[in-house]
Amino acid sequence: MQAPTYLDLVGTVSTEHYYEFDRVPHGDPQRYERMRVFRCAYLDRAGVDLDAPPGVAGTLNVRPLDAAALGGLAEYLWEFSEYNNADHAVVASAASGALAGLAHTLTLASLERGASCDRVVVREWTYTADVASGQMHSTVSQLREFSVHRDGGTVVGC
Repeated sequence: MQAPTYLDLVGTVSTEHYYEFDRVPHGDPQRYERMRVFRCAYLDRAGVDLDAPPGVAGTLNVRPLDAAALGGLAEYLWEFSEYNNADHAVVASAASGALAGLAHTLTLASLERGASCDRVVVREWTYTADVASGQMHSTVSQLREFSVHRDGGTVVGC
């Protein structure tokens, strides 16, 4: 079993949304780790399963709760999701329709590499929020998929 590396606290930042702790491993100042914790006055993530994005997404405590606040949070949460790495991209980010309350949708494209053809999957990740309570939910739905491959310097359909 490997012992955890001790991280020296080298800085702290406090914003209206989160507390940030800046750390470096003891004896390795070239490596830098930033850790953030949401302020409960901004966002309560109690009961959220971080390994399963669809479902309960927490309570956004910003008042008045508006489309800009929900959109900003949706884009921020994307930064820490499985969709923020190589082979994934945000194609669009916009307020969207909701039966009640607010909604914000991120349109995502994901590349799944194959032997002769790659598959591109386009999804919508939508956050909804109740304006009065701030309760949020998220859903992920697949819109379409298509296959492509590289022919010289051009991407063409398979």
